[in-house]
Amino acid sequence: MEVIQLFKNLTINSIFGKYNVHFKKSKIKFKNNKNFLYVIDKNIYKYYIRNFKHISKILIVDAKESNKSFEKMNKYLSFFQKNKVNKKTIVTCIGGGITQDITSFICSIYYRGIKWHFYPTTLLAQADSCIGSKNSINFNKSKNLIGCFYPPEKVVINTNFLKTLKDKEITSGIGEILKCGIISNSETFLKNKNQYLKLINYKRNLELFIYKSLQIKKKIIEMDEFDKKERKIMNYGHTFGHALESECNYKIPHGIAVNIGMDLANYLSMRYNFINHGKYIKLNNILVQNFEKFKNYKPNIGNLCNYLNNDKKNTKKNFINAILIKNKKLRITPIKLDNHFKSYLNDYFSAK
Repeated sequence: MEVIQLFKNLTINSIFGKYNVHFKKSKIKFKNNKNFLYVIDKNIYKYYIRNFKHISKILIVDAKESNKSFEKMNKYLSFFQKNKVNKKTIVTCIGGGITQDITSFICSIYYRGIKWHFYPTTLLAQADSCIGSKNSINFNKSKNLIGCFYPPEKVVINTNFLKTLKDKEITSGIGEILKCGIISNSETFLKNKNQYLKLINYKRNLELFIYKSLQIKKKIIEMDEFDKKERKIMNYGHTFGHALESECNYKIPHGIAVNIGMDLANYLSMRYNFINHGKYIKLNNILVQNFEKFKNYKPNIGNLCNYLNNDKKNTKKNFINAILIKNKKLRITPIKLDNHFKSYLNDYFSAK
């Protein structure tokens, strides 16, 4: 199969140096080289096993949240050491966000930093996490508590990998695409609602929306790579989404949890009188179609608040820094975890 270049490469300007994102559709093929080590998602390896049989150095990762842990790092680091990984080695990561986090974290600490390339295989990773430098692992049931910033040398988005995905994985990725759309401009998002509804219901134009989402994220991370100011808006939906993931023991896929978190943030924006009921309903009518299968999930509110209280982005006890819509823009808004807030959570999850 010939290589089809889908879009012009994106160049990401990072404090660590520039790196390119390549967009293509081609046969899944990788080279064996003594200076290459591959970290591959277990499901991708099984699906393309014939394409990897000739490669000698492969670390296969079971991409579960439980394996993205501090305790598992010893196993992965031992594999690197056994295979004589050094400064000349290029580690190639092939997988989704969990595989990316594990690979990037290890590469950032091994030999105080070694080169790595990323071939994202999930829609969520292709449309969001593949750029931005972040890596993180979980600790003591707290999601993404330990990590740093360490970008790949290059990213290759091959959309043929999307053929391996189940419907819920596509839906999860669409959740992050919707996030980027609202972050860019909520009014424009609503004007283009038919395009987003076609994306949700018919999975149309995935490639175009991947590119658009990364263009939006590129502008933000180049202003604020280390998450000090502008980039915090990218956490829209994540404060509530991460807490929901932890509360349900990751039964809800990440992008869907973020999607619910966005809708909950919009609901709170309405309850705190930052937006009117009409705008909430317009946004809800789009978002809910992407988490239809989980819309009736009712978390334990006490447990959910405990996870919210332990969010790493908090700066004050019993307050969370939520991203809410105020004056037509997304803004960081401190919210006290008081009885009013808990009653709003109860109302939201009871009404679904």
